[in-house]
Amino acid sequence: MPTLRILALLAVTALSASAAEVKYQLVPNFLGTPPGKATIGNSHGEIAVDSAGLIYVSVQEKDAGIQVYGKDGKFLKALPLPMSLHGFVIRKSAEGEFLYGAVLGEQRFLKAKLDGTIVMEIKPDAFPADKGKGKGFQGVMKRHNFKGMCATHGTERKHRTSGGIGSHGTDRGHGAKIKKGKRMSGHMGDERVTVRSLDVVKIDAEKNLLLLLAASNFGRFIQFMRSRAAQAAEKGAVAEGGGGQPLPVKG
Repeated sequence: MPTLRILALLAVTALSASAAEVKYQLVPNFLGTPPGKATIGNSHGEIAVDSAGLIYVSVQEKDAGIQVYGKDGKFLKALPLPMSLHGFVIRKSAEGEFLYGAVLGEQRFLKAKLDGTIVMEIKPDAFPADKGKGKGFQGVMKRHNFKGMCATHGTERKHRTSGGIGSHGTDRGHGAKIKKGKRMSGHMGDERVTVRSLDVVKIDAEKNLLLLLAASNFGRFIQFMRSRAAQAAEKGAVAEGGGGQPLPVKG
């Protein structure tokens, strides 16, 4: 009897496994093209589907950043959203169904209805600009990582000083004003800190959490931004590919 139960359980498990198997089939030229165009245009590659089965595609078209297609792949309409809309998703709540996305070229975040009406916008100045921990008045060794003076040859009680700064005068011999930006002792900390290339330990998509390996105080705000190197690389790729609007690169 126990043997028959085990065989029955194995048979049910095999049937459920075969029923759960999902098969995909490639359908060439499924999406149609907008009227008067040979292709859908340059795309970021993001596609989302709403609860009604309509397909939303992100494209780099001015004032028409999202194209909407029906279940049969036919073009329906273009939503009046920015062309640099990137990483968008569609979520349904008690208030309705909305589209969320980041506008990379303008550094802002949008929430829009499925007809393209923007109902919420978060601009860069809305993010809190937090500061690092204040450390008071510090010398050049702690503030600028100077190695200090030589510990031999008659150095007395000046091992942690910066040394002479007269050669950095604006007009040597005619004034004692030091050039701006000279690294000297002074107030340290209590300012915005930028750190590059942090290690991502874990991404929890369900809880919308990002775990980073970094040294920081509790209760601080962290803002993620693309580095200038990434912007320059994207600018070069856009120049070669002929599309997109990356952030402006200074310097």
